[in-house]
Amino acid sequence: MSFVAPLVGAGAAAALGAAGAELASRAWLSKHGRYYVWPPYWRAEIQLDQKGLPWLPPVARWSINSQGERGAEPPQDWTDTARVVVAGGSTTECYFLDQEATWAEQLRGLLNEPGVPERFSAKHVHVGNIGRSVMDAEFQTTIFEKVLPNYDRLDLVVLFMGNSEAVRWMHLREAHEYPKEQPPTSHLFGAHPEGPFGWKPSTLAARRVVSGLKRRYMNHTDVLERAGKRLAELRLRRAHAANWIDRMSDPKPLLDHYDVSLRALLALLKTKAKRVLYIAQPWLDRELNAEEQLRTWNFGFGRPYQEVLDTYYRYEVACEMLHAVRVKGVEVAQEMGVEVYDMSGAVPHDFEHYYDSLHHTPLGNRVVAERIAERIHTVPGEMLR
Repeated sequence: MSFVAPLVGAGAAAALGAAGAELASRAWLSKHGRYYVWPPYWRAEIQLDQKGLPWLPPVARWSINSQGERGAEPPQDWTDTARVVVAGGSTTECYFLDQEATWAEQLRGLLNEPGVPERFSAKHVHVGNIGRSVMDAEFQTTIFEKVLPNYDRLDLVVLFMGNSEAVRWMHLREAHEYPKEQPPTSHLFGAHPEGPFGWKPSTLAARRVVSGLKRRYMNHTDVLERAGKRLAELRLRRAHAANWIDRMSDPKPLLDHYDVSLRALLALLKTKAKRVLYIAQPWLDRELNAEEQLRTWNFGFGRPYQEVLDTYYRYEVACEMLHAVRVKGVEVAQEMGVEVYDMSGAVPHDFEHYYDSLHHTPLGNRVVAERIAERIHTVPGEMLR
């Protein structure tokens, strides 16, 4: 029995130490924790399923900087570096594309060509990408409310928006009223200081702190295999849908929601950014033949990834809805005194530039980046300072 008491004492001390570390982690997160769209320092190699995405390069590499942006590490001193942030939904996120192939990263290269940074009164231009799939203006407002305190300098915000508004309304089955409750914080942010915390390993604040330290100092790369494999199934499901929506319903709930949400977002950004550029994003806006229709998987009446759908919108009906959103977005941005660029028609409407109805190939992203850079170049220099 002589050895039992020391073991019990050691166990109790270890338990108390672990509890103390957990409570200290919660206190640290509460006081110092910040919100990031992506987990800082996260690196990933995403290996694409070739049946799901045969049109794209097989590997997409991700590198998240210390600010939770997909992009290069920002400088310690911003004196000579202009800061650009791009935001939007999945076409900004570019989940299935290599970092160098995203339009945000290609824009960074164009904005750092000789003579361009000087238009920002800078020697360099940093571009951070905080795009996230199906983030409409309402969700973007929540995101920026939380991440703007991370930015001491913000020269330009580029909003690449519109399509997520229509897609979310389809997901909500044309709801007359949008949900009043916000989604879980983890749906909007890859890293954040909020709980709920518990005493199970998966709910520990200490685990979150340790994970952050591991990403920062261990140079680990996550390998994700067969990404996009469900897209082949979703394309077939759409092709063999039992029911089709042939007419667009009254889009008033959708457009009213976008009006209110976009105004709130633009008003918020104007308090922090020197300049805001609203881009009405393009899509594959033309009639598709039967073979081309097989490339599409979106525009279901409900959530394609979460539900087994049997009802889909005809492609022309989806385009009609996207067009209504585009018109509303341009109207609101102009009324708010924000610079507007309508990119409809700027990207060729073919499957060399799109790999489905909404998302761009690397070549398509090159065109997007060039058009945005040209738009920035044509603005008088004093507007960039």
